[in-house]
Amino acid sequence: MIYLKSCTRCAGDVHLDWDTWGGFMKCLQCGKTWNYRKPAERNFTEDELAALDQEHVAAQAVAEQIELPRAS
Repeated sequence: MIYLKSCTRCAGDVHLDWDTWGGFMKCLQCGKTWNYRKPAERNFTEDELAALDQEHVAAQAVAEQIELPRAS
């Protein structure tokens, strides 16, 4: 997958790729390379986790109130 203008060094286009050791991102213009971590693998602070939990609870409450149309 290519992310346009996402390089933090030169604002170039970045390519996401995988190898034996996991994911990495590489700028196609300047060659900067860094490891890719999925958002779920990120270390969240307690405040961030609390905010995510509140958003999840709010989303569940809205989903329970709204009946979504079913595909026929």
